[in-house]
Amino acid sequence: MLLSSGGAARPSRLERVLWMNLDRRQDRAESQLAALALAGLGGLQERVSAVDGRILDVAGISTDILTAEGAKQALAPPREVRGMALTPGAVGLWLTWHGVLLRLAQGPADSGCCLVVEDDAAYVDGFLRKLGAVLEALDSFDPRWDVCAVGYIRSKSFSEPLVGDLPKEGPSGPEPAIARVARLCGASALLIRGPAAAERMLGVLFPVPPSSQWDLRLNFSGGPDGRLSMFMSADPLAAAPLSEAGDTDIQRLPEGRREELELEAHIRHALCDGVRPRMPAIARAESDQQALARALAAMDGAARDRARRALAPGGCAEAEVAELVRELETAVAACRGPPPRRRRAAWSVADRFSVSSWSNWRETHELLPFNRRQVRHPLDGARVQRAKVRVHPGCVEEFQILIDSDRARRFVPAPSGNSSWVCGPSTGVDGRNFRVDVPFGCDQMWIYWDPTGPRYVTTEVAK
Repeated sequence: MLLSSGGAARPSRLERVLWMNLDRRQDRAESQLAALALAGLGGLQERVSAVDGRILDVAGISTDILTAEGAKQALAPPREVRGMALTPGAVGLWLTWHGVLLRLAQGPADSGCCLVVEDDAAYVDGFLRKLGAVLEALDSFDPRWDVCAVGYIRSKSFSEPLVGDLPKEGPSGPEPAIARVARLCGASALLIRGPAAAERMLGVLFPVPPSSQWDLRLNFSGGPDGRLSMFMSADPLAAAPLSEAGDTDIQRLPEGRREELELEAHIRHALCDGVRPRMPAIARAESDQQALARALAAMDGAARDRARRALAPGGCAEAEVAELVRELETAVAACRGPPPRRRRAAWSVADRFSVSSWSNWRETHELLPFNRRQVRHPLDGARVQRAKVRVHPGCVEEFQILIDSDRARRFVPAPSGNSSWVCGPSTGVDGRNFRVDVPFGCDQMWIYWDPTGPRYVTTEVAK
């Protein structure tokens, strides 16, 4: 039998789109309405009036939403803020999100998914089709998923593979439409799965402590600890420029570097971070000057004029721009993988695997190849292995898959409990075991293991 988590849930569906917009930003409102219509979302969209940090009484905000320490920081933020410290504008964004999540949490229990976006987001061609693939992948991997980032900054975000570190032979089979979040930057579009997910987000994200801008706090809210089941699309389906690209209430940019940072943000967006980047990665054969010319050509008129002033004598040095282009080339090449600091587990599909119990077994059982022509089995892979173990009738047996009997490299079920997906090799995964209900009258079990591709575990119990 294929290990599974139980009954199938109703397929997720997109029910509405909420886009956040300051009342004073009519320019962005008009642009966003056009972008939503182009993406096929015009019939689902609804504007949310965002909280304006310029007129916000930070001191009067409830400590259930913003901690006293967070309010103190927002009232006197550092002179330079780029992504961490709270500012009045950042608090305004938090209040806007609190209102959105509260509204979603109070909706009907059978509500579908909501896409919440910022008012400067743009969308990929074929957005609805690609979003459908993301929803299907989310339902398949974790029927109890909560949130998925589908809009983010490509060159500053990193993903983790769904099933853990790949073997040295590399991936096999099609690339999944979703990934786990390793680092998220610029969360411009989030999918939220119904009222229960919104309520969990409220409980996890609030009250907001100091040094907790929106996407930074999201990074520490998901993961296998069960706080939020959070994912990201394997590629961004929406994107907004870095806030340094223009006037921003969230960050505080030093006057002496404003034009330089604005130029960098525009170059990033033009070369690799936009949904229609001129270059999916920067070609090595292309000179820095050619790459810069592409970036300038992609900017609107006002931004292009500011960029040219930054490149003029006394502005941002061209050598610095050339260095940025080289840096972006490296960042784009690595954006699909884990952050550089993370140490990957080294393993091969040709390694020796074994089964170890976290219930009543007293020994480890090696998984061995077998003659597939003579033995009927539920998996068809060329590297399928099996082990026979004695079990206890009427009990629940629990086990993990080990590499070379090494408990530091274990394969376990996905954190959601959807045991048909296998994650690893990992450490610190005690308690995440494959579970099999053994009927009365059965005292042995075959465990089949396929280490290739999606990595399947199946079992058969017998007398």
